[in-house]
Amino acid sequence: IDNHFGSTSAGSSRSTGEVNVTQTRIEYAALLETIDTKLARFWNFLEGNGVYNDTVIFLFADHGENLGDHTQFDKGLPWEASVRVPLIVAGLADGIAQNRLEHAPVSTLSVTATILEL
Repeated sequence: IDNHFGSTSAGSSRSTGEVNVTQTRIEYAALLETIDTKLARFWNFLEGNGVYNDTVIFLFADHGENLGDHTQFDKGLPWEASVRVPLIVAGLADGIAQNRLEHAPVSTLSVTATILEL
């Protein structure tokens, strides 16, 4: 990632004047597209091996990313872009709502406990 975004070490103080924001966002989107492609391959593998219906998938991140928002990069300040993270739960297990999109804030602190309850 450092090759794409420069140093992400603690104390980094990059600003939008030092980095091409548009190019950084394009590269970040490309990284997300790569993840999407790999997840699709994984889900196809599960389906192809007959275990998709017995699998619960949790996808979440520990932080977001400021990509030039408020002239900031990285995750150091508590702007929405750095603290808002995805939380996706997919599967057919009891307790997993199907085709539901929830907009309420959630915390990743209880993900482990939720996984263990399933």
